[in-house]
Amino acid sequence: GDMVLVSYSRNDLQNMLNICNNYSIKWRYDYNPLKCAVVVFNESKSIYNKCSRTWSLGDKLIPEVENYTH
Repeated sequence: GDMVLVSYSRNDLQNMLNICNNYSIKWRYDYNPLKCAVVVFNESKSIYNKCSRTWSLGDKLIPEVENYTH
């Protein structure tokens, strides 16, 4: 199934990703990082270009993108 996580802060979103990862380890399933992305809203293009955020789901990096189609 599909899942959407929404957060007002970077730390809270990363914490939710950590919870999802721990849950998947417990119940022995994997997320497909090729079908995952982080979209940030309400941020100007200049601020977006200055940021160097990284997102992870366990040891898998999740890309930050401007838009996402699934």
